[in-house]
Amino acid sequence: MKKYLYIGIIGALLIGGIFILQPQSQPIQPESQEQTFGGTSALVDSFDTYNDGDLNGQGSWTADVAYDVQAVTVQAGAKAVSVTGVSSNIDATKLFTGATTGNQVWWMRASANNAYNGYAAIQEASVALDVAALRLDSNGYITYYTSAPVNLIAYSANTWYRCEIEWDTVADQARYRAGTSDGSPGTWTSWVNFVVGRTATTVDNVRVRVPTENTGTTFYFDSFSDPNAVPPVVPKKVLPPIIIEEI
Repeated sequence: MKKYLYIGIIGALLIGGIFILQPQSQPIQPESQEQTFGGTSALVDSFDTYNDGDLNGQGSWTADVAYDVQAVTVQAGAKAVSVTGVSSNIDATKLFTGATTGNQVWWMRASANNAYNGYAAIQEASVALDVAALRLDSNGYITYYTSAPVNLIAYSANTWYRCEIEWDTVADQARYRAGTSDGSPGTWTSWVNFVVGRTATTVDNVRVRVPTENTGTTFYFDSFSDPNAVPPVVPKKVLPPIIIEEI
């Protein structure tokens, strides 16, 4: 009986020794990866870090003194720009890195919908001619222009609208869409020629204009962005290592 007991104890020790001497599994180390995206160039500006008051000279904007940074009426963030018409053409412009193709997004708003409030246009700075634009027109519509105004969507006073232009300087064409106040992007138009058949090598400038026809309504713009911009590199989530020990 003792013989069998000794054999059982020895066997148990041998089996336990196998597990004890066997090396532990190494932690599983997930491989860290990064996500990157490609894109094209357009103006990106939220105005949020600017001082209240004259836009001119802030963030590389060149603007008439009527253009003011303010924190009362904004589309997003802390600041936006407002300008009230003074019965003459008054402009604000800003350069960005030129691109042959790309998209420009921004938001517009006006205090009335029965006046030619203003517009934002893209252009080649060296030529200083608008090649494509969306405007809050006096007929109550957001319109674009080829050889004549074309109605896109109706707009209401004191409401923000998302506007977008996609351009192609190889074909000298653009297409447009304008979103409703809930922020939906709207529906693209077909591709049409640049304004009055104008041509460009690249697009590298935004011009905002309040025209002569504006006799006192207030025009707002905010949240310029590039929907194809390269976002910051974002590391993928890495789970903590899983350690498996044999016993």
